[in-house]
Amino acid sequence: MILLAFALLAQQLPAQDFPPVDRPGADPMIAADLRSLCPAAAFTDRDAALAAERTQGLAASSGNAPDAWLTLACTRAVLSTMKGSSRSGPLMLAGDSWAQGAISTGVKVLELRPGDRRAADILSVFAMDEADVQALGRVVARLADAVKAGANGGPTLRACSELSLRIGRVDLTRRCAMAALAGGHDSTGHLLVLARLSAREHDSVNATEQFVKAASSAHDSIAKLAVTWHLQWFLTPAERTVWASLGDGARGPWVRDRLISRDVRDGQPTGARIVEHFKRLEYADSSFRLHTAKVMGNSMMRGASAATVGIDPDFPDTWRDYNRWQLVLDDRGATWMRFGAPEKRSYHEQPGVTMRNGIKVPGNSFEAWRYTLDGKPLVLTFAYEPFSGQVGPSRMVSGNIGDIYCGIDAWRCTLGARAQTRGGVTQELRMQVRQQDREYISEATTKDDNSPRGDKQIEVIARLHRLWEVNSGSPFAMVTYAIKAGDLATQKASNGSKSALIDFNLRRWDGVSGALLDTVFARRVTLPDSTSKQSHLTGFVVTSATATLTSWSMVATQPDKRRGRMWDDVTPPLDRGPLAISDLVLGQEGQGLTWNYHNAPLLLAPLNAVDRKHPVSLYYQVRSERTLAVSHATVALYPLLNGAVTTEQPALQVGFDQALRTGINEFAPVLDVSRLAHGSYLLEVQVADDHGAVVTRRAVTLNVD
Repeated sequence: MILLAFALLAQQLPAQDFPPVDRPGADPMIAADLRSLCPAAAFTDRDAALAAERTQGLAASSGNAPDAWLTLACTRAVLSTMKGSSRSGPLMLAGDSWAQGAISTGVKVLELRPGDRRAADILSVFAMDEADVQALGRVVARLADAVKAGANGGPTLRACSELSLRIGRVDLTRRCAMAALAGGHDSTGHLLVLARLSAREHDSVNATEQFVKAASSAHDSIAKLAVTWHLQWFLTPAERTVWASLGDGARGPWVRDRLISRDVRDGQPTGARIVEHFKRLEYADSSFRLHTAKVMGNSMMRGASAATVGIDPDFPDTWRDYNRWQLVLDDRGATWMRFGAPEKRSYHEQPGVTMRNGIKVPGNSFEAWRYTLDGKPLVLTFAYEPFSGQVGPSRMVSGNIGDIYCGIDAWRCTLGARAQTRGGVTQELRMQVRQQDREYISEATTKDDNSPRGDKQIEVIARLHRLWEVNSGSPFAMVTYAIKAGDLATQKASNGSKSALIDFNLRRWDGVSGALLDTVFARRVTLPDSTSKQSHLTGFVVTSATATLTSWSMVATQPDKRRGRMWDDVTPPLDRGPLAISDLVLGQEGQGLTWNYHNAPLLLAPLNAVDRKHPVSLYYQVRSERTLAVSHATVALYPLLNGAVTTEQPALQVGFDQALRTGINEFAPVLDVSRLAHGSYLLEVQVADDHGAVVTRRAVTLNVD
């Protein structure tokens, strides 16, 4: 048991491990800004600044001189950059921060002198940097007056557009953003604001265009961070690494490709993902925002640690496996940004107890969420977190069982009931629950989804093959599919046979050329009788394609809200060199599908799995720009474990020489897989030129039963 616990703790925690990114508009260089905005208040000694603030506060409050209030605003702004607590004074209550004091004093200056650009910029810098601004409506009103009076500095216009959107003053948002763009101020920030505004108005075309333009205009580090703040809510860790490495000219097209690939993956109209992103942000920002003092940052972000052996010190039965990487939204909000509203939610309040030694152990509150994604469950648990500013469960945890899961997760519900019996639940079972939770947490914090949820899942198996027309050399796609018969709603004919009508949507996206292709078709299929061993209905479709497709999806639906899909959003393009190989087409007798291509029957394997007792047929094409009397092909199968090749030595390898003519060459070897063990394999074909150098290769995954 000790060894099992140690093994789990030794694994890398399932967190994104992103570097923290401050919210849009927050200024990491406030001190530098103040040197230009408040040259007379460049104090280096805190005691001197405190003394000056006291004197200036008395002077300002004795009259209504704008300059006196502006001087006080500058001193308070400088004090906010120094360590130490604040104090009450004119326009400041006990507990207000120096930053809030600078904001309140800036508002006072603008009430007396609306066109004061320095006061407007000071107010704007701190209002954007503060997570929660007091009297936000009053701040926005003063900024609107300042802009109208001609105070059109970059910080003022940015705060005007951002903060007015937060309180719903849409016309002011648009006016300030457009004025800033016309004046060349902070293009990235204002384009992001306009994208959010367009999304709020359900304008997916403009929302996407503005978001992509924002990424294209992010030339400096601050602008890039503003885009990153939004991308961090749905990029995978691998995508985040690529984004960080992109140069100026590549950012816009790359973001466009990520957004459209997700729309293709989710079977949604173009622009749906970015509109959903902003819609989720609106809800999460109002429902799951953390209200935490900055001094609590480290403790709020840490997960498991060696000191606590992964156990929450406040609630010893709860494991805190998730390393929070930001302090804007709680863990519910971070999940909501990636997957939206859960399918089911359950809440449980745990009362406190008094131990025999008289020590009072506080209670806890828990909330469980369940999603169903492509037929697979995703169950998450949140617990109350002290000092987070949240009154409900907000910290993602693992290892819990109990009646909170009844209706959410039958296994955990059953374990909770067993825990109340004399035998209880073994520690091994509890660790299994925790390990499953860790996998769920990893899924919830590194992936995303915007696919419509069907009332019933249809299992869809599909594979896209890009080939070339033999005579013309034009690329096309042949897509095999298999639908689980038991998942379909059927109609019964008078003769007793059953049939089902299925609507299909095959979407393809070429991130290189920018081509988006849709093929919509319907099939009425006859279901096998009850004595048949056929579990899936199979078929294929031949349609248009490009050699540089980067993502695709096959979505199957029925009118009674049944839905299923299969997709790939990291499809590697076909080689463009003088020697190139097509996608690999696998086939086997017994799967009920044959493709007559140029009057030659080609067996297909739509289940993406083969029976090792029968030979496997392989079809592929090689495109050559010149005639080669001799080339060499190698077919190798490598074992896979969790999607990764486990050894450099293939489990099966065959090689043969082949002649190539100029144009498209076809090959159809047959493989004996009878000696392979059951499991998953990577089947790779390499083609070497007449000098023996491998020029092109292609691979496909294969399950051997």
